[in-house]
Amino acid sequence: MLEGPQTVPSEPQTSQAARAKNKSKRKPKGGGPATAEEIVTTMEAAVAVLHRLGHTLCLFGSAGCAMYGMDHRIPHDVDVIVLGAAHDCEHIKLSIPRLDNRFFLVPARNPQNHWNVLWFRPMKKRQVKVDVLSPGTIGIPAIPPFAIQYPYGRMPLAPFLCLLLLKLQGYFDHLEHTEKRMRDKIPDDIRDMESMVRLGVIYHGAHINQLNSGWYTPEFIETALYRAKEFVKVSPVSAQYWRRMGFNVQDPLDSGLM
Repeated sequence: MLEGPQTVPSEPQTSQAARAKNKSKRKPKGGGPATAEEIVTTMEAAVAVLHRLGHTLCLFGSAGCAMYGMDHRIPHDVDVIVLGAAHDCEHIKLSIPRLDNRFFLVPARNPQNHWNVLWFRPMKKRQVKVDVLSPGTIGIPAIPPFAIQYPYGRMPLAPFLCLLLLKLQGYFDHLEHTEKRMRDKIPDDIRDMESMVRLGVIYHGAHINQLNSGWYTPEFIETALYRAKEFVKVSPVSAQYWRRMGFNVQDPLDSGLM
């Protein structure tokens, strides 16, 4: 969380004003959470501008989950993977506002992080954060362009199982995070995962055999199998769906782990 402005009597007033200005840039003032329509507008704008820049991409994260049918909450932001060889995502983010001035950049929340955060303003008083990442970042596999899914004909999505396992990774990242604001995301993560495993079985034909496609690394697969087993310990209701997808997990209620 950002700390409030500090008052240091000996500090010149001009220095205080400059620091306050810089701090305010790290988190733009908003007009409340974005609506579902604004999240869709943000996704459409991000896809369009990245295509104009010549990139192949797919959506993941909670916005990607929503496109696959997760409907118990509205996503807070939009996450994009730019496919291909490792990209300089900072350079990409710098290029985006030049093509669409509804996008803008602010410094990272932590001054020690030397990157900018990309935001999109679908309305005058509201904005949505857009994360632009590339394969290799935070464990994202090298998704080939032919694996991109278009379940509704317009939005490029990461393959369902890949998105599901990256979402699972996000849960464990938040679980181990040192910042409270990140750990506060855990309840949403659990509900998202419970929704997604059900959707994967009922609507999207997700199965562990899809991990044999040749572009997942052994490390990614091994970690995903372990995390699935650990997740059912906090979400017993998800165990039946993991098993139906071919994952070797135990139901904690049956095994006496609870």
